[in-house]
Amino acid sequence: MNYVVLSADGMIAACQDRQLRIYSFQGKLVKQIKGAAGDDGQLTRVRLDPSGIYAAAVCTNRNVYIIDLATGEFAAVLTGQSDNITDIAFSADCRRLYVVSYSGCIFVWRLSNFLVNKMMARKSQAVKNIGILGIEKFCERSETPDSLLGSGSDAAGDEHMEYNRNAKVKFYYLFFFF
Repeated sequence: MNYVVLSADGMIAACQDRQLRIYSFQGKLVKQIKGAAGDDGQLTRVRLDPSGIYAAAVCTNRNVYIIDLATGEFAAVLTGQSDNITDIAFSADCRRLYVVSYSGCIFVWRLSNFLVNKMMARKSQAVKNIGILGIEKFCERSETPDSLLGSGSDAAGDEHMEYNRNAKVKFYYLFFFF
């Protein structure tokens, strides 16, 4: 296992054999899903979208795979990265996927309307089922505004930014390595 993320039902592990393994909180293997196409590389990161329908898995072959957790099928494959990928994150509005490369570049991928609509429908259904104070508070994720992303030689080292939105202070850590 290279990376583990918690879901509402258990844990999802990104494994060296390019598989996503879903475990219950009791540690029982519930499901195993192919996390990358081809026979090369290994999974290094996995992240869930805010609705919990899709997982984005990073492979050392420099691709990001968006996988439907219910069916195990690839919903999308993001290719074209020239450098290793160090992290990924979905935006809170389910419209974008942020991909961070080893060189410090941040790529913003706009997701298809089909994926966005499916995630938003699931997210709103979860709020109706659990109640407004339940899942919304638990699943709240901060979104990085485009105006706070920095790059260039003046962004050497660790950078700490604060952003006040709707009277809430949110912190963003951007790491640039040159």
